[in-house]
Amino acid sequence: MMKKFTTILTMYLFYISQLQLAFADDIELYQTGDVGVRPNISFLIDTSGSMNNKVTLEGSFYDHTIKYPGPFRNDRLYYYEFNETGSDIFDIKAIKDDLLNNTIHPDSFKCQTEMSNLNQRGYSVSKFMQWDPSIEFEVYYAFKGWRPFHGVWRKLRATNDPSRYVDCQPDLDNHHGLNWND
Repeated sequence: MMKKFTTILTMYLFYISQLQLAFADDIELYQTGDVGVRPNISFLIDTSGSMNNKVTLEGSFYDHTIKYPGPFRNDRLYYYEFNETGSDIFDIKAIKDDLLNNTIHPDSFKCQTEMSNLNQRGYSVSKFMQWDPSIEFEVYYAFKGWRPFHGVWRKLRATNDPSRYVDCQPDLDNHHGLNWND
């Protein structure tokens, strides 16, 4: 019995002595462990109360009357197609490179619903289609025979041709700026 009590007491004292090692203080982060060795990492975390405040900016983020610096031109509209998952939204370099290559002529933009967003915010988010007048085809009508047609709506392609109209899904039934023959 005494041997069992001594074993339990020894284990308890060992446990208590090891428990003291598990506690640490933040001050150890700021002290150097070895003499003459300077810490090579600075890690700052702002935990002040101001981190809980929202930042609000006054005024507009975009002004279409201002010519902004950079490689973009005023006589082009630039577009970017995000992948279906939206995972490429943070790949700024890829977006910039694609934007520089994906342009349309401003006169070809016929989407009246998104025009106000484009002028006020500098961007528009919608589903867009582009009219391609170069495609010719024929449609057979009963009692009338074959009739020639030209042009189809397709996915956006970079072009500076103003006859390749770009319209958006909200305007599909409005025909803003588009004629039946276009």
